[in-house]
Amino acid sequence: NFKRLRFNIWTSQETKWLPDKAWEACKGEVDIDQLKGLPCYAGMDLSSTDDITAFVLVFEIENTYKVLPFFFIPADNIKQRCEKDRVPYDVWAIDGLIFTTPGNVIDYQFIFDKICKIARTYEIKEIAYDPYNALMLNQKLADEGFTMVEIRQGMKSLSPPTKELETLILGKKLHHGGNPVLSWMFSNVMIITDANDNRRPDKKKSREKIDGMVALVMAIARVMVHKDDTRSVYDDRNILV
Repeated sequence: NFKRLRFNIWTSQETKWLPDKAWEACKGEVDIDQLKGLPCYAGMDLSSTDDITAFVLVFEIENTYKVLPFFFIPADNIKQRCEKDRVPYDVWAIDGLIFTTPGNVIDYQFIFDKICKIARTYEIKEIAYDPYNALMLNQKLADEGFTMVEIRQGMKSLSPPTKELETLILGKKLHHGGNPVLSWMFSNVMIITDANDNRRPDKKKSREKIDGMVALVMAIARVMVHKDDTRSVYDDRNILV
C-alpha cells in the first residue's frame, strides 16, 4: 500500500500476507486443559473430496486469543499426498496433529462425530462455515443443536476479520501454540487486495493449502460480531421514574 499510494509504484494484486517472524512471535502457550469448558467460536473450512478439512476454535482469555485447530485428511491416499505435495502429512497424523478419515475421500460422518466429541470438552457458541461444500454436514450439525453461521468467501465477508487477524498477529495477541500444520498454512497464504484496500486470503493464488487459516478468519469473524455486542441497561430493567 505504501508503494502504491505514496510512490505510485505498480504492485501485483496478490501479495504474501505477513512475515513468518510475526507468526512465530505469536507462538504462545495453548493449554488444552485450561481451555476445557470455556466458550469459543469455530470456523470450519470443508474440503470437497480428497483435500484437507479444517475446524478451528478461537477462545478469548485475558485479552488474548487462543487458537485450537483440528485437521482431517483421507487415510487411503495420505502416502500419495506426501509424495505429491512434499508435505509430511503422515508424520503429522502419527503425532496426532491431523486426523485421518476412513477411505480415499473425506468422511463427513467421521468429522461430525469428532465435532460432537469436541463440543463435549469445549463450549462451542457458533460454527462459521462456507456454504459451498457439504450442505448435508452443515444441516446435520444444525439438527444436533449447533448454531451454524454462513460466511460467504467474498471480500465483503472476509476483509474485516482478515484485517482483525492481522492486528492480533502483529500485536502478539494471538496464541497458536506453534502448531506446525497451521504454521505451514500461514506461510502459504497469499492475499488479494481491491482498490478500497479490502483484502482476504485467496486459495487459488496461494502456493499450497491454507484451509486452516481460512477457518481461523471465519472464526475471528464471529468473535468480532460478539465482541461488538453492547447491552443496554434496559435489557435488564424498565425505565426508572
